[in-house]
Amino acid sequence: MKRCILVGVSTTVIAGCAVNPQTGQPEFSPAVKTEFKSVFDNPDPCSNNDRNIAAIIGAGAGAVVGHYLGKNVAATVAGTGIGALVGLMIGHAMDERRCNLYHIAQQYQMKLASAPIKASSIDAANGQGDVVGLDVQMGGVDDEFLPGTATLTPRAKEYLGKVADQYNPKTFATSLDAQTRNAQNARQTAVAHSANQNAAAQRQLLIVGHSDERDNMSGPDLARLSEARAKAVAEVFRQHGVPAANIAYQGAGDSLPIAPNGTVQGRSDNNRVEVVDVPNLDALKAYASNRSANPANFAVARQADPGASGQDDWRTRDLAPTGASPATPASLASKTPTTPQPAAAIRKVTRKKAVRAETPSADPASNSAKSDVPGAPSAQAVASTSAHPANPVGAAGGLGFAGKPLPAAGYQVNLGASRDKSSMFSFITDANADTPVIIGSCLQDRPHASTLIRSLATNQPLKVEDSLPGLYGQPWFGSQGDAAVALLRVYVPSDAAAPVPPVTAEIYRREGSGYAAAPIARFRDAPVNVYRGADATLYRVFLQGSAQCVDLRVPTKSASGSGLVIYPWNDAEYKAVVNFSSKG
Repeated sequence: MKRCILVGVSTTVIAGCAVNPQTGQPEFSPAVKTEFKSVFDNPDPCSNNDRNIAAIIGAGAGAVVGHYLGKNVAATVAGTGIGALVGLMIGHAMDERRCNLYHIAQQYQMKLASAPIKASSIDAANGQGDVVGLDVQMGGVDDEFLPGTATLTPRAKEYLGKVADQYNPKTFATSLDAQTRNAQNARQTAVAHSANQNAAAQRQLLIVGHSDERDNMSGPDLARLSEARAKAVAEVFRQHGVPAANIAYQGAGDSLPIAPNGTVQGRSDNNRVEVVDVPNLDALKAYASNRSANPANFAVARQADPGASGQDDWRTRDLAPTGASPATPASLASKTPTTPQPAAAIRKVTRKKAVRAETPSADPASNSAKSDVPGAPSAQAVASTSAHPANPVGAAGGLGFAGKPLPAAGYQVNLGASRDKSSMFSFITDANADTPVIIGSCLQDRPHASTLIRSLATNQPLKVEDSLPGLYGQPWFGSQGDAAVALLRVYVPSDAAAPVPPVTAEIYRREGSGYAAAPIARFRDAPVNVYRGADATLYRVFLQGSAQCVDLRVPTKSASGSGLVIYPWNDAEYKAVVNFSSKG
């Protein structure tokens, strides 16, 4: 369930490795500047934009409060003054921080950019345009960490220490107090000072390590390295006066690219450390639950011309006949959790790319268990995840799919345009707003991974359990030819940087009017990638052995979807088109 919290996340612009030949200062790469050019009204970080905007908005909000409390002109005027003062203080503090960080970046030749966090970014219906925080991104420099480690270099500790000083609660409170000296009377000044101290003590920081997609490292390895680096930066902030209880850290790995990973420049842009500053813990949760990534920035994405067809090539041709559909296993519905608990379902994935198939349990009790539908797999068989030797079926003919050879070019999945969501990485330039996002074959993809957001003080995870509509932990079932696929507990976090829980996939053979009681192949804890577009979400499951992957494409706000099973047969790759439906 979405929280109606009046704080939001703005789109963030990240500096690339391009250098301005006139100033010698690192600046934004063209790709990033093109996609996020609409974020800033004024490119000068010392322009006082936020202060001026916040003062106007704050005045308007104060006038409304004053009117309804006092119901007279005097109260309205008084409310306007107080609201403007509050808005001015927050806006000024953000302006001052941005300006100071800009000068630090100039001094150390850092790649750094920032954008204000506004209340309206997360709650368009109820939020105001007040500036409530700041999202800062620091592009990686060559000597920031020792290669392949999370060890900061002495130079990096020096400039990160100066950045951290800007987030010390005392620094923030002092900045707010500087604005209260212009208050109309001593009583207002005293009240504002107390409020400033309280606000400074509650502010929360999230430090996130980001990486590009790398050929020599798996997704889990990137996630762990980026988490260790985020924690190392968080420790610098703690050493410079930010309470550990106010700091959270996360390794996002390669799950939140902000530039195309298919180019050297884009990969440089994607290597960065992010520092998010919000008013309180609830605001941090709201921020996390609303992060989204542009799927066009992943390496597996393909170019599409504006106005291209919205059809997937595998949905419009090569459809194999399925014959009469057997009864849908009613037992799958019983596997739907009443309350999603993704944190408990997330298991550590150590495989670099795929999960090998297993044979079903030889336990006579599990194989002979009955279902509510004759011939359908039992609840016990569907839920079983016990370990067994590698699946001997191996060949596609043993699975029962009536697939066709996969073309050399693979296949493509069309997700519509990038999602236009009120969160970071969601602003799309007019030129790209209607351009379809095309995701290529799973055989050209690899699992992405991230870690949980954790408190620096306790190492406990931050619980953010919002999911995408229709993908809240229920089973999905699809059939084709003489085979069927069950995906158990398909859960997609609303937060695009949250770990996607691995899933268990099972393949069943048709028997008469239903399916065999036990699956012929089971893939435990299979890693999952999720790509989200405006029209659909792609849920990609990586397998190994008798099948290689399952793609489930779920249209927005739909309980059914289409998909593919990719499997080897006769020294070639085959694809079987499957119609899926939710059993939740």
